[in-house]
Parts: sequence; structure tokens; C-alpha cells
Amino acid sequence: MLTEKRRPIPDGVWHVELGFPQDITLPTEQNVRLIYGTHAKEEALRDKNGPMTNLPQVVDVNPEDIFEIGTIDGHLDKIGIRKRYYESPKGLSHRDIIIIISWGSGKGRVRTVWSNLHDDTHTTLNKSNYLNPKEYGLDKDPAPNRTMSARNRKLLKRAKHTAKYSGEPIVFNQDHRKKKKT
Repeated sequence: MLTEKRRPIPDGVWHVELGFPQDITLPTEQNVRLIYGTHAKEEALRDKNGPMTNLPQVVDVNPEDIFEIGTIDGHLDKIGIRKRYYESPKGLSHRDIIIIISWGSGKGRVRTVWSNLHDDTHTTLNKSNYLNPKEYGLDKDPAPNRTMSARNRKLLKRAKHTAKYSGEPIVFNQDHRKKKKT
């Protein structure tokens, strides 16, 4: 009987627009308790869009919120999620909170945190900062848990519309991931 030999997953950082390794299962977990260290708290107070003083203590982690992962020894080491930021317990903000969370042995420890404006589509991704699963043969069977959330699809659609009138078109493929500018 022949068995398929799995390729090792290199250590590194992966982005949703380039894809995640096929053998990594993105977590779905409710009520993950967050532990903010000194660095994360300082970054929240020095945020470019203004201080963030109402940091969430618990988050629900869903695959559609994950935009970045880190791997070490073939296992998930960190995740980057983007959620709506609440300025106060009663009100939404014009920003989203980005939280980089340890997912290995220090699960729940917040490595860093910052905010982006809610309508920021982040179309300036520097792909050289991330590993590409295609380069390692780890992209054969795209999993459904790697699809973008409805909110991100809407933001990308808005970016495409804006690009149409700016003279710099951005072409998106069927699964709404960014392609090269033409």
C-alpha cells in the first residue's frame, strides 16, 4: 500500500491573501481569554489612530477573522485576527482591532495589538514578508475555512470599485484574493 508523504511545513508567517498551508487547521474557539503583556498594553496606548483603552478580555476565534498565522515545527504558533473595536461597552468605533495572539504553548498571550480604520482594505500587502504555500507545494486542496469573511469581501469589492476610477485597476480572482496589478 502506498502512502502519500506529507511535505514539512516550514517555520514562518503566512497571510490569507497568499494562502495557508493545507495541513494547518484554523482554530474555531469561543471565549479565548486574552492576556496582555506590557508591550501589547503600550502599543494599544500609542496606537496611530488614538489610544485603545477598552481592550477585549475575551474573544471568539473564527477562521474568517484570521488574516495571518505563524508556524513553528509544523504547528500553529500564532494567529492574527481582525475584529470590530468597541470604544466603550456601548458603542462601535470607526476602527477594527488587530490582535496577534500566541496559539502554541502560551495560548491567549497577546503579542501585540493595533487598530486599522474599519474601511481600510489594506491593499498594500508586502508579500515578501510572508511565505507562499504554492512555493512549498502546500496549496493543493484549498480548504473552505480559508475563505474571507463577508465583511472582507465587501471591503475588497469597494477597493475594486475605487481602483476602477483611480486609473490603477486591481483584478481579483474568483475567491476574492488579490492578484497582481495590471
